[in-house]
Amino acid sequence: MVNLNKQIYREIGALLFVGVVSFLLAGHFDALELFVEFSQDHEDWELDEILVTAVSLVFVLSLLLFNRTRQLKDEIKRRKLYESEMALLASTDPLTKLSNRRDFLPKLERSISSIANSDEVHAVLFVDIDDFKQINDIHGHSVGDELLVNISKVLVEVVRKSDLVSRFAGDEFVIHLSGVQSRDEAALVAQKIIDRAAAVHEISISLSIGISFTSENNMSAESLISEADRAMYVAKERGKNGYYFMGQ
Repeated sequence: MVNLNKQIYREIGALLFVGVVSFLLAGHFDALELFVEFSQDHEDWELDEILVTAVSLVFVLSLLLFNRTRQLKDEIKRRKLYESEMALLASTDPLTKLSNRRDFLPKLERSISSIANSDEVHAVLFVDIDDFKQINDIHGHSVGDELLVNISKVLVEVVRKSDLVSRFAGDEFVIHLSGVQSRDEAALVAQKIIDRAAAVHEISISLSIGISFTSENNMSAESLISEADRAMYVAKERGKNGYYFMGQ
């Protein structure tokens, strides 16, 4: 894209340079007087046609320059669109359109760093669909994909716009809740997700959710996700279809 901009400037600059040099040379060599003398010495030549041809050439060159500039601008637009699409693919899960792991981790890290010297508490919810492999094996991957999309919609609907929802891998989702007032608030969100997810498909499904919170000893994205992951497995061990956070 930058190279295309430079190319436009180079082409326009070259034409302007040629035009300026031609004008200066014409002035230096008295081109107008020479042309008059030439026309007087060659009165039998159809110089008016030559003039028309010269003017036409200038006009055609101007059109070519305009067309070339437009082509380069169109190419820049296409490049920008392509780069935007590539950036979106790099940061978005193609199935659910949620933030992916690569995009989620640095955003979570920045958010946590911003509250390092404050009393604000953030929570991370690690969400896993119970027995998802069995659902795929019995009903097929198309049903599994449909289920993942429906669950992702539930997660987005339940949380606030300021929160971040990510499809981490497979049937695992991670949610960042910013500025929670208490553990009960995060637990309420988790329960709401579990209740709504049960009705997203005709197939009976359930979720297990692990919850972690920022604290003096838990202030990195990796540690928060790891603790929420462990809590999620505890929720599964306790019978699935529920949530758990360490220390409850």
